[in-house]
Amino acid sequence: MAMQEAMYGQESAQYAASLYTLATSHASMGHMEEAEALFRRVLSILGPGVHYNAHNLVASCHISLAGMLLSQERDEEALTLLSEAVGMLGTTHPDAAPAMGAYATALLKARREEEALDMATQALNLRTRNGALVDAPECVNLLLVVGHIHRMREEMRQAEEMVRMSLGMAERVFGAESPYTARVMQALSECLRTEPGCFTEAEELGRKAREILSKSEQQGGGEGPPSPDDQ
Repeated sequence: MAMQEAMYGQESAQYAASLYTLATSHASMGHMEEAEALFRRVLSILGPGVHYNAHNLVASCHISLAGMLLSQERDEEALTLLSEAVGMLGTTHPDAAPAMGAYATALLKARREEEALDMATQALNLRTRNGALVDAPECVNLLLVVGHIHRMREEMRQAEEMVRMSLGMAERVFGAESPYTARVMQALSECLRTEPGCFTEAEELGRKAREILSKSEQQGGGEGPPSPDDQ
């Protein structure tokens, strides 16, 4: 970071990118105050109209900071940041899908169900190629969001379909033993638990998910991100 500062100055996009990396490192270690301050410093450097070619970095900063704020129950601040990120990137380019996915999750947490479904559906459409959904981390979560909304509406067949798709993609994207995948297993377990003839599968999925999460926690890997069912 010192090199970027010396070469480009403290108001440069290059310096801001180094600060963003440092902020994400602090966030991963649970240093939330330090991380928030750094994220906000990045946004102050990359202000509107200053760095026209840095939209992806600005959007990433909005998403990362919003995720922290959501974990602190600062939902309205997070929604504002995510709305700005989506507005910045638009809703027609595939690069916007991560921001749209994060926004859909936040809208669901805020109980804005219809808006969440609309945003998630648009994002999934952006990630569809030749009739097939592209394997990507944000699509894992988008499928969960849509599945959770169907479950809230007691549309259990559609909910199961979405969550099964999410689990299959999570296994391909993150690996079968990842805590991220385990969280999707938990979501599917909860989805199946009350369905006729599915209790045994639900119990097995729940058991396997607990084993993966316990092993990950013992190894210092944490429990993975929350699923929409935790909202």
